[in-house]
Amino acid sequence: DDWAMRFPTNVEDVAKVLKMMIDQLVIPSKSGVFSAGTYHVASPYGTTKYHLALLQAKLLNISLDSVEKKIVGDDSGPPKNSASRPQCTQLNCDDTWNALLTNDESFEFVTLNKGMEKALTGFPDRFLCC
Repeated sequence: DDWAMRFPTNVEDVAKVLKMMIDQLVIPSKSGVFSAGTYHVASPYGTTKYHLALLQAKLLNISLDSVEKKIVGDDSGPPKNSASRPQCTQLNCDDTWNALLTNDESFEFVTLNKGMEKALTGFPDRFLCC
């Protein structure tokens, strides 16, 4: 749909943040302030499923006309006959950035375009066998 916002996060970005967290815990010169709890990492780059499909089609040189836009919802709520859900599912990562003594603006996330470009490199050939 073209209503609900998602924030796809590159797994390499998650790994970098995890390394930063581990470094603060094990390297004495880094003053980590981690306590037991849940820490979130999420890209700031949001998209809808529809726009993600358009991006993938563009990167794979597939006609954008072949991507059907099926919008039945609007800003007042999710598409009809779908489960009730929030429009924006962005995680609050403040605890993570506070514990790392930094903020998400100083961390360079891979853009959605670059991450998807890398993920789709060689597709579909690298997934076909025989």
